[in-house]
Amino acid sequence: MKLALIASKKHGKDYLADLVLKHKPQYRKIAWADSLKEYCNELYPGLEKYNTPEAKDETVPESWNTNNETPRDIWERVSREKSNEDDRFFHKITLKQIDKLIGETNGNIIITDTRNDWEYNDIKEMGFTVIYITRPGMPVFQGYDERIKKFYKDIKLTYSNEKDGLDFINQLTYLESLENQAKL
Repeated sequence: MKLALIASKKHGKDYLADLVLKHKPQYRKIAWADSLKEYCNELYPGLEKYNTPEAKDETVPESWNTNNETPRDIWERVSREKSNEDDRFFHKITLKQIDKLIGETNGNIIITDTRNDWEYNDIKEMGFTVIYITRPGMPVFQGYDERIKKFYKDIKLTYSNEKDGLDFINQLTYLESLENQAKL
């Protein structure tokens, strides 16, 4: 099953995707931002060790970080810079990686960060199941709801991430059974 998780930052997209991988090892996880992060890791030695939920919004304590940027700051800056050359530079790379993973996994793939029109149009065209994640008590990133309104009609599941996530695995299993029945 091809899954696209949408949610504001810090609502648990990666946590839930990792939980799926633990309970359903046939899945593979990818993010639209993976190719950007890999590129930045090549540019900035040691940056990859700060790509964790705990550290990605903290200043990177490396000598090359003279602007006191966080990993998120670096990713956003490099993305803007590469967009001046080709506004879909990283998108094209990740799209090829997604196609490859779909072939390798029989379509069992989770994309954890669909946020813009290009990504949305691609997941829609490729037949992804959209799952919206909310986390009560966590703020929604400014402007996020406006950006994802276009997804609302395609959302197959809205999941409230307020427990350990095991109920998410059960709901995913139910969605998988519905998809399998539809194929019959």
